[in-house]
Amino acid sequence: MRSVLVFLVWLILPSHLVSAQAWREAVLVKTNGDTLKGEIDFVDPDRSVSEIHFRASQDRAGNTLTTSDIKSFKMARPEQYFEVLEATINYYSRGVVKWGDNPIIDRKPLKVFAEVIRQSTHISLYSVHDDDAEERFFVRKGAELVELVNTSYQVFRDANTYTVHEPRYEGQLRALLSDCKTSKTRSVSYDGRSMGRAIDDYLACKGEPVTTERRQPYELISVGVFATVGIGIVDGEGIGGVARAPLAAQLLSRKNRNNQFLWLELGLGSAEELLVPVYFGAFAGTYIGYAQVQPLVNVGVTTSSGTFTGGLGVAYRKSIILSGNISTGFIGERTVLYTVRLAWFPRLRRS
Repeated sequence: MRSVLVFLVWLILPSHLVSAQAWREAVLVKTNGDTLKGEIDFVDPDRSVSEIHFRASQDRAGNTLTTSDIKSFKMARPEQYFEVLEATINYYSRGVVKWGDNPIIDRKPLKVFAEVIRQSTHISLYSVHDDDAEERFFVRKGAELVELVNTSYQVFRDANTYTVHEPRYEGQLRALLSDCKTSKTRSVSYDGRSMGRAIDDYLACKGEPVTTERRQPYELISVGVFATVGIGIVDGEGIGGVARAPLAAQLLSRKNRNNQFLWLELGLGSAEELLVPVYFGAFAGTYIGYAQVQPLVNVGVTTSSGTFTGGLGVAYRKSIILSGNISTGFIGERTVLYTVRLAWFPRLRRS
């Protein structure tokens, strides 16, 4: 039971709390137009920052550069492009406001490195995260910078509480793209992928190329194989080995640089006195940090090898995975199964 609790605590910890430095190759453009090449210590991709830590090479000390020093930078593996964005944003009440009261409780200046989702010669779509870690989107068209607003808040009226949704971004986006009447019309969700496609349609209508495009660093769904070997223990005595090589699918989260995952397994196996020939497994977990080599933690359930399993491991680019797992839970038996799992998901992007 103690092992189970340890695994669960590791799983619910936000991965950015335990992330190590992740130096990535980058090219910076200073405010005076000079170009710097080196590496950036990029800690958390879901937090917008106004300063970065830069070093010219691995054997040289780093220094801190701010939005006053740098106007843009591009990082490799995966490729991402950031520009300085300056605006003033509203913060809405997270509590209940009285009917007729202003739901805006604060208004703050924002000057951060914003990630470019789409960019062409005269229109750009940006993503930033505010002080509450909420993602916001901006469109720059010519000299005009517009925040695409999507907010909700609660109001109290006549002894009842109501939730007010204001998806103003839909009308804002239509107005910004209205100069191309033949552009495709589609329902746009408040996320970078959906709005990026709307910009793609607009640029296709205008006959303009996309100069910068944000891509997912990894495929969100990939197919591979797990190879598992292990030994089962009942009442302190070994009862046989385990060997299987099931087909597997990996589903990655969109946020947090695809660090949360779900593994699904289906296959045949062999074991002495322990496993049924056909089994299914489902595992949830998180990769830790943002480097190419990442530790990971997972918990799951299977139709064999115990009802509960948990493990720790390491992965290279979320493609080659090595994990050690402990499984328990056979009814009526004090059974523990120790396994080593090696996975390969070859369909992941190598950017």
